[in-house]
Amino acid sequence: MKKIYILPLLALTSISSYGQGQIKKYVESNTIPINSIQPDFADYTDLEQIGKAVGDARIVMLGEQGHGDGAAFLAKTRLVKYLHEQKGFNVIAFEGDFFGLNAGWDEIPKEKEQISKFLYDNLYTIWTRSKQCSDLLYDYIPSTYQTNTPLQVTGFDNKVYLDHSPRYLKTYIDTYLRQTDIPFVNTKAYQEEFLPAVEGLTKGWLIGKDTELRSLEDQAGLIIHQLEEHRNQYGWLLLKNIQTFAAVTRTARNQREANETRDRQMAENLEWLLREKFPNEKVIVWAANAHISKNATTAFKFEKSRLNWMGTVFASDSLNEASTYVLGLASRSGFHQNVLQPAPSKVNSPQKKGFENWIDKVHQYAFVDFKRFRKDNPTYSDYFLMKGFGHNNDLADWTQVFDGIFFISEMTPSEKMN
Repeated sequence: MKKIYILPLLALTSISSYGQGQIKKYVESNTIPINSIQPDFADYTDLEQIGKAVGDARIVMLGEQGHGDGAAFLAKTRLVKYLHEQKGFNVIAFEGDFFGLNAGWDEIPKEKEQISKFLYDNLYTIWTRSKQCSDLLYDYIPSTYQTNTPLQVTGFDNKVYLDHSPRYLKTYIDTYLRQTDIPFVNTKAYQEEFLPAVEGLTKGWLIGKDTELRSLEDQAGLIIHQLEEHRNQYGWLLLKNIQTFAAVTRTARNQREANETRDRQMAENLEWLLREKFPNEKVIVWAANAHISKNATTAFKFEKSRLNWMGTVFASDSLNEASTYVLGLASRSGFHQNVLQPAPSKVNSPQKKGFENWIDKVHQYAFVDFKRFRKDNPTYSDYFLMKGFGHNNDLADWTQVFDGIFFISEMTPSEKMN
């Protein structure tokens, strides 16, 4: 009986080894060296292969393993500059407040001081207080408004709680809904329950108050139903974001449920931005690796990693998938620390047979195009190890998760600005 079971096991091992051998050989033979990650390194010759891989894509998603990866922030800043100046991308969409980075951004004078202050107040602290993001946020983006091709800013996260939202969202929603004259606006519950709950949500007063959060979800759902004829208007979608943020806040202890709820709404927000607000623009998406990952419900070996992340939901539409290039970031060693953490932490080492060790150690920075590998190997399907989410090793067919990888040999921490 042992022989009956051993032979299939050996066969499976052989197939797996062959599959990993395919991708390993490709990586070893097709790694493109990158000269620098410094934002002021203006010779873009080394990034041209990334540009060729992006091709005619309308959306480029730029990831990061973790929010404390200073070297990744520098690399992404340089990539943003390249995509803006050489490839015609004129919008940058942040993993950030859907209300503040749209309604708020549209209102401010596009002058350096006002832009810098607005971004500082309305993007997440992990980026706004980081030295490695300062060139992008406080120099480059404002400077583009002195040119004929400004880099427009937007956001797609349903967490509406930064500076602009607590001050203006309640009034904005009230004004919008009174113009629609839906029945719920004329009720006592609207004035005494719904509007105060919207304010409480944006200011954090409802955290831990499950009954109030559930009521807000239900009332927002009723309003959305009554707004059916206004579907796809910005105000209608904003109500969906309020409903979603309430649900995410209420289910925060169930991280999986909260993540999927949040990411499904982020995907819908991004689609709306591309379809309604920026129908003729090429868009850069700035977010975490996990949020931009494609095929995450099928590409991972273990169930715990299979989530409906934003990129997975977004790319489930074949038209979206065809028009998007997803660039993940990976690193071999070093340290990471976001600006809210007291001390840096050493990143986990890659597994001996992992992707990071297939990159020749002569390369400090490099690019690998998985999309080309898939084109050349259409039947390939196998798991291999890589630190794609956070700095943790995970088994997946990473060629299905990312279209390409920007590799950093030694990660450095994000440093807090004075």
